[in-house]
Amino acid sequence: DPVAGEITPRPQDPSQATYCRQITKADGEIDWQRPAIQIERQIRAFTPWPGSYTFWKGRLLKIGRVRVRPDLQAPPGRVIPIDRGAAVGTGEGALMLLEVQMEGKRMMPIEAFLNGHPDFLGATLGREV
Repeated sequence: DPVAGEITPRPQDPSQATYCRQITKADGEIDWQRPAIQIERQIRAFTPWPGSYTFWKGRLLKIGRVRVRPDLQAPPGRVIPIDRGAAVGTGEGALMLLEVQMEGKRMMPIEAFLNGHPDFLGATLGREV
């Protein structure tokens, strides 16, 4: 029982080790086609570096904290209103945005961001094609 401290530590076998390539800033770009749970895990894993981001109106938008909403559906990348905030459609479910940061600005709660950017609701996030 590991909780009771009844576990015997043993060294890892170096021949069984696996390695990941070096993570770059580009790895933080969000692919809204992926399921919400995978994107949420990416955001947590890449905080604080390299951070997770998307694009809105051609500008970089960092995504801070999010909450998975499997009950919501919207086209991938589409911003929809939810409660007093916003959620983004993904390949499976949606992500409720809790904090975002426009390039050159501070990270802020989504409610504050929406006060200054009401046109964010209904937008489609991602690289413009």
